[in-house]
Amino acid sequence: MSTKLTIISLFLSPFIAYSQCASNATSTADEDILNVTFGTLNNSSTCATTGGAGSILNEYSNYTAVAAPNITQCANVSFSVQIGTCGGNYGNAIAIFIDWNGDLDFVDAGETVYTSASSTTGPHTESGSITVPSNASTGLKRMRVVNVETGTPSSITACGTYSWGETEDYSVNVVAGAALAYSSSNVTQIITGNVTKCTSNQQIIGIQVVMGAGCSAALTQFQLGAGSSTNLLADVSKIHIYYTGTSSTYAATNEYVVGGTTPTGSSNTINGNQGLTGGTNYFWITYDISSGATVSDLIDGSCAQMTIAGVTRIPTTTNPAGNGTITMCTAPGGVTSGLETWLRADIGVTGATPVTAWNNQYAAGTGVLVNGSPNINTISTSYNYNPYIDFTAPAGSLADGVAANRQCLRLSGFSGVNGINYTSLFFAFNLTDLTRTYTHIATVDNVTNSTPANGTLHGDINGASASILWETYDITDFGTSSPAGTWQRNGTNVLSNSIHFSTKHILSANCTTGGNTTLNTFLGGQRDLSDLSFLGHTRDWKGPAAEIIGYTASLSALNRQKIDSYLGVKYGITYPSNYLSTSGSTIFTTAAPYNNNIIGIGRDDSEALTQKQSHNDDDLVRIYLSSLAATNAANAGTFSSDISYVMTGATTGSMCATAAANAEMPTGLASCTLYSRIEREWKVTRTNMAQNFNMDFQLATCGAPSSVNTAHLRLLVDDDGNFANGGTQCYYNGDGTGIVFSYSNPTITVSNINIANHIPNNATKYITIASINVLTPLPVELLEFNAQLNDERKVDLTWSTETELNNDHFVVEKSQNLVDWSFVAKINGAGNSQKTLYYQAQDNSPYLGLSYYRLKQVDTDGAISYSEIRTISVESGSEMIVFPNPAQDFFTITGKNISPEHFILIDPLGKTIALDIVSTSKDALTYSTNSLSSGIYFINYNNGAEEKTLKLTIQ
Repeated sequence: MSTKLTIISLFLSPFIAYSQCASNATSTADEDILNVTFGTLNNSSTCATTGGAGSILNEYSNYTAVAAPNITQCANVSFSVQIGTCGGNYGNAIAIFIDWNGDLDFVDAGETVYTSASSTTGPHTESGSITVPSNASTGLKRMRVVNVETGTPSSITACGTYSWGETEDYSVNVVAGAALAYSSSNVTQIITGNVTKCTSNQQIIGIQVVMGAGCSAALTQFQLGAGSSTNLLADVSKIHIYYTGTSSTYAATNEYVVGGTTPTGSSNTINGNQGLTGGTNYFWITYDISSGATVSDLIDGSCAQMTIAGVTRIPTTTNPAGNGTITMCTAPGGVTSGLETWLRADIGVTGATPVTAWNNQYAAGTGVLVNGSPNINTISTSYNYNPYIDFTAPAGSLADGVAANRQCLRLSGFSGVNGINYTSLFFAFNLTDLTRTYTHIATVDNVTNSTPANGTLHGDINGASASILWETYDITDFGTSSPAGTWQRNGTNVLSNSIHFSTKHILSANCTTGGNTTLNTFLGGQRDLSDLSFLGHTRDWKGPAAEIIGYTASLSALNRQKIDSYLGVKYGITYPSNYLSTSGSTIFTTAAPYNNNIIGIGRDDSEALTQKQSHNDDDLVRIYLSSLAATNAANAGTFSSDISYVMTGATTGSMCATAAANAEMPTGLASCTLYSRIEREWKVTRTNMAQNFNMDFQLATCGAPSSVNTAHLRLLVDDDGNFANGGTQCYYNGDGTGIVFSYSNPTITVSNINIANHIPNNATKYITIASINVLTPLPVELLEFNAQLNDERKVDLTWSTETELNNDHFVVEKSQNLVDWSFVAKINGAGNSQKTLYYQAQDNSPYLGLSYYRLKQVDTDGAISYSEIRTISVESGSEMIVFPNPAQDFFTITGKNISPEHFILIDPLGKTIALDIVSTSKDALTYSTNSLSSGIYFINYNNGAEEKTLKLTIQ
């Protein structure tokens, strides 16, 4: 293709007086329009002629005064455009625009009536035909023909300037076409099942209108009835009518009355204007079900008649058989207002290995797409016996094509720059890899590896402390305050448990599937820079996700508390505020000291909660219906009533007896002369639940778990938590109340805790476990264990016990690597004791550097338990020492200002051996022994001023 010299100049064009926007070339050279035909219009021009008022020779021609051709609605009109040249020959293309609705622009749908398929070089003629829309308004309309020297025909616009070419304007006269002939109409039933009362755009009936030959006709009125609805006026807040043309697929688009119609009774006349086409026209009637609708009411619709082209038409069937039934709507905490996203791993998941779909449980919310190949875990107890989606974030790079397998979630239908404004987000998930500093919970476009763009929430790049992790029981939404924390919003650090609502900071966008493209997600990933320097696959979500909830409306404190309570019960999470049901009633009060390890079981239909078994995160305590199963779903128990709960929280006492606990026991109870009791206590609140339930209690090693006889066990149930001031009941196997004790070392199971004898309905009681016999004593309680370096560079070890049972002896052990432990001392125990005893030992030869000490307690039957570990650091001083010696996997040389070049290792034959150094400092060098055989070696030291030899034994 030839090129031309472009000269750019600035000038003022003469004023052009036309009502539509201006369009003209800025150069008079090269391609011009020489002829336009359109129906009866046939207008020719030359390079030396132009149009009427406002014309610019060879740039713009106003031919609107030329006689306008009559064109009929629905008719096909032939056209041709001849292009000539007033200079050189270059690639050019044309576009034709007609202002069909007469609103003085060319931007409405269908007003670009023709565009060249490709660019053509030099003079040529393009021709074809244009169909006049049936809804084109009648009368004179502006037609614009634009010829532009371009290689991209699709870039031609109706307005603005361009370099070479010409624009010509004409008038056309639209006349009415023949009316469409009405053929038939019918009403079909859509709804036949349940519909939740919080549903928007619930499909009810479909209306089909069949039109025959002709051009146009408008449907201007529907008379809709209630069908078999119980109470349409009370149960329906809006009636919507949507038109999908000749498509039989429902879509909530092209609404007959924008925004819908509020019903005024069981019969509603709805006026509008919808042009029809030949063939079958499809209309859809939908309802917004009122939040105050009555559950179990019937919901239905009918159409008595329509007005088409001014004539009343009655469908063949006006009220088809069938209806729906209104049911309770479900939402987290029962909070439906503003709910946009609700993902639950226990429902709506398609596939397992891999997961291919994860459905939004809020039907009116945006669809969620799964990218990559995450898997579902249905058997782990990590999320309180509930399943989770496991995002593993496969390795790879954009270059090797693995980018397409990125594991993330996307919101359906959003581009890389648009998203949803979330005002409150709630989660039960875990980001297991905190080095993935730009992994997102929700994000928009233009996120880079610098300051995060507006609308992002992602891992902190500096020293993240993992406060979003499941282990920290975080279920709260993100906040507007800005303390230092693990996550960032808009470049500001926020704590994971701070509140985020009211202000719209969080936006979500699309996650593309590979290449150098935007990677914007609802969960995981972000933008890839075009130079591949910032690979989004390293920021996929990595870790489990059990539940994700997002609201687009600000939530009240009460509603946030309901949602938090829902997640707290479902996932066994201890929440600081009182727990609420969906009705707003309190199901557990988190008053100290019973505000630890809060778990519960319950059924609440408004939030689709059926949690039949729960456990503490450390699995020490469980509560469940029926028999404990591998998963919550597999538990065979049932709740007979809605809003039924049993909740329990505990003190931080030991899972064994202590002297303090034993001092707080009831006296004078029949069959309950008690010997000891577990220190920990539980507050139990039962709400509207008739079923028996069971609890498991795992004894600590201090509770002598090998010495338990279920005949000795008692369940103490108290009114106020003080087990020594009266109001305590004592229950045991065979007492006639149905209570059953069983034991599987180290877990005590108490079954059949019932409403009639133990925990009444709608009441709070306090419980613990006790023993009546010294043979089931529950305690060997270690009060403390300490290690301290004295002035003689020896380690003093001291400990004490509050109680002892069958305690044979203690062994003090030490280690340098927490794997291999060495004997320090053996101290005999007291056997059985109910008073505080004190012990001591000493390590006369402590390791140099960092070392660890622990206490092993051994019962007379050989049962063993360990204390917590204590750490001691012994400095080397000026003496050069090698340790451990003998060595196995490594050895360390300590001394003042030593350096690797000062040492060589020599084997018994005098050969110098190369070593792998593990770590260095000015006073310590650590070497690996992986390349050495067992035997004796010599380490020669020479720093130029001092020389010595150390002996080393390798085991």
